[in-house]
Amino acid sequence: ISLHEAGHAKDFSLSKYPTTMALSRILPFMSLYQEGTASEDAIVYLRKNCLIEEEEKAYRQLPPAYSTYLASSAGSNVIFFAIPGHMVSIDLRDKFKKTEIPECGKIFGKGYKKK
Repeated sequence: ISLHEAGHAKDFSLSKYPTTMALSRILPFMSLYQEGTASEDAIVYLRKNCLIEEEEKAYRQLPPAYSTYLASSAGSNVIFFAIPGHMVSIDLRDKFKKTEIPECGKIFGKGYKKK
């Protein structure tokens, strides 16, 4: 989660208009873009640094959190969106466990060896 928050910091620091970017969160669905970008930044960082176990944890935590932002943007009850978020999380983790990441030494659920 801290890497996700660092992703927000990166996005704001790279923005030509950080105040406008911050205020844009009040617009419907704009927070979804910002949250998605921060989550993607976190996962890309973990993958590039071969932090396999942490990446798996990110897939467990980030989709349910994102679904609450989706619910908020849609004006819905957050709990009803959190449940599908957990279901997506389980699916992503299962796919991740079967993903071959040769640059990190991970091959089809057989674990990984650190470089």
